[in-house]
Amino acid sequence: MREMNPSDEGPPSPSAAAPTSSTQPSGGRRRRTLILATALVELALVALGLEVVARVSYRLWFSKGHDRRMFDRLIEGVRGGGYFVTYKPHPYTAYTLREGTTLEDGEPIHTDDGFRAPAMPLKKRSGAFRIALLGGSTTYDVNLPFLKTCAAYLEEFLQRGFPDKEIEVLNAGVGGYTSAESFARFHFNVLDYDPDMVIMYHAINDVCPRLVSTSFRGDYRTARKIMKDMPVPNPGQRAVLRYCYLYRAYYLFLRLKREVPNLYALIYYQDPWHGPAPMEALRRTSTEPFERNIRDIIHICQGRGIEPVLATMTLNPTVRDDAAEHAFVEGVRQNNEVSRDLSRRFNVALCDLEKALPRDSKLFNANDLCHLNPQGNRLKAHFISATAIPILEKKLGAKAVPLPADAATLDADAVVHRYLDGTRTRITKEILNRTESTALKN
Repeated sequence: MREMNPSDEGPPSPSAAAPTSSTQPSGGRRRRTLILATALVELALVALGLEVVARVSYRLWFSKGHDRRMFDRLIEGVRGGGYFVTYKPHPYTAYTLREGTTLEDGEPIHTDDGFRAPAMPLKKRSGAFRIALLGGSTTYDVNLPFLKTCAAYLEEFLQRGFPDKEIEVLNAGVGGYTSAESFARFHFNVLDYDPDMVIMYHAINDVCPRLVSTSFRGDYRTARKIMKDMPVPNPGQRAVLRYCYLYRAYYLFLRLKREVPNLYALIYYQDPWHGPAPMEALRRTSTEPFERNIRDIIHICQGRGIEPVLATMTLNPTVRDDAAEHAFVEGVRQNNEVSRDLSRRFNVALCDLEKALPRDSKLFNANDLCHLNPQGNRLKAHFISATAIPILEKKLGAKAVPLPADAATLDADAVVHRYLDGTRTRITKEILNRTESTALKN
């Protein structure tokens, strides 16, 4: 019998081969797919439930519509004046304007030196008369383009009154500033611009510290706090924040540390508009800090040969039946009396806007106690220019050119000056004649 050679066995038949993956039963894979799909559906349902909870909680957390709108503006990347992203912390004034801030379209709203745009050369040109405006948001003019601000209208009126002279108006207002912050800003920043005149329009913001703390102090330290430099979402984060409320909750509680992007919440320990017993708080405190700050600015001006000008504040005559709003009205009335008294004591020019401006709610922004609209700003600038012109006539040695009778109501934006690359365009007689011809026709 012949022995078998191992090589004679040959390759195994296909039927005897081990089963491949393609021939394995697919039941295990289907089970794993089903488990994974079930887990994903459950995860999606949990995420959906959490998203619903986040949306409800978001509205409950922001019980005040104003706060929710401020956070929504943060999400939308709004960068106009008055929103906290346009401010930054400052060691002496708690906060200040963020230098070089621009709108989404690239239009500058703050200069590189931290003032309201357009930029003004630091060094005053020979023969120019420079005016600085001190105040809060009613001087800065939040939510208005430059051409609609009181500063722009004032420069227009004065330049038209003195067409052969250089008149420059620096808007040094900062939203929320009291006379205390303006005193520091005047000392550290405004004096560098060598102003010839300083116009102070303060009253309402100095009421806020009086309504916040039961232990009121003249430097406002028990009411004010240093602003935090809050994180601003980038475009990618804003896109997620716009649609995902879970991410909003993360951003609000972990990134912002529950700090509502509301200027008052960032600079006050308590919102002055929602404090307890505001009229009682007003009675417990005094106007002495306001009087001291304005008085000392006057003294510095007079010691340096700068002309100080005071202006009382005017308020919307339509006042809501709200205890805090009534307290603000009374506080502004008291501060206006302080300004009148300082004007008499130190022989300072006074523009009494509280009495001069018509008591008409149409001059104010809708539902706003103190911010004027463009029409109101133009009238405000008209009355301030009437106070400033006699001073300019003495300083410049020239008689002012009378303006048309309806100049205050004519929207003559074409003659407002802009600063371009550090140089200022001169107003021309052609523009003046065209503007005045239009005024006569109207």
